[in-house]
Amino acid sequence: MDELKELKILSLEIGQECNLAHIHKKCPINVRTSDNKFGNLTKQRIISLIDEANSLGFSGHIAFHYYNEPLLYIDLIKEIINERSENKYLLWTNGELLSETVEENNILNLFDNVIITCYDYDKINFYKKLQNFYKNIQIAVWELDDRINVYENKSESIYGCDRINCEMPIDYYGNVHLCCQDWNNEYKIGNVLNSTLKSIVQGDKYRKLRNLSTDNLLKRDCPAICRKCNKQEVRQGFDVENMKGCI
Repeated sequence: MDELKELKILSLEIGQECNLAHIHKKCPINVRTSDNKFGNLTKQRIISLIDEANSLGFSGHIAFHYYNEPLLYIDLIKEIINERSENKYLLWTNGELLSETVEENNILNLFDNVIITCYDYDKINFYKKLQNFYKNIQIAVWELDDRINVYENKSESIYGCDRINCEMPIDYYGNVHLCCQDWNNEYKIGNVLNSTLKSIVQGDKYRKLRNLSTDNLLKRDCPAICRKCNKQEVRQGFDVENMKGCI
């Protein structure tokens, strides 16, 4: 079975907190709720999901983010990596919780690749020092966006999207998301707390999504959120080890 052979990132949201939530008022983490009664991703469920993904041909990077900050849960992440050390791991972080002493950030060595999203340009020189000291660090300079309002977007995109074939985000509540834009999970694919990953990726909804676009144009029956998306960087596929827009 190789349903996940082409997937580059399996992102398992290990917690529901972010240290920047208080200043990023329009981040979905401030307003999202869950009505499922299945609980949340535990260490054991994350490990079993890694095993399931491997059995489905997955050879990409395991990550621990969605709208949370993974470094808040670094001790738990260490345990998971130690128990499944044969996989590749990605840390995607806002970098705010890293030590200000470059040499004291050895936790970065746990990961095969690290992406630091820099929201404060005054810290760019520090992140560049980290980049020179540790391996495989990329820096993305972003602004705090208003993704919370994506469902109200009036645009009508026609352009194709390969995101579904690049990344599978699974939130803290077990919901498999279409992508990072559909933060409210309006296009429901499945929940890994009451279903196996295999049954979800072999199901009709996910299989249909794998073929969202034809000749770089969206299909007419694509999810509504895809029409509202105006994020070029989201629609594009990506290479974890050489992310577009990173320095």
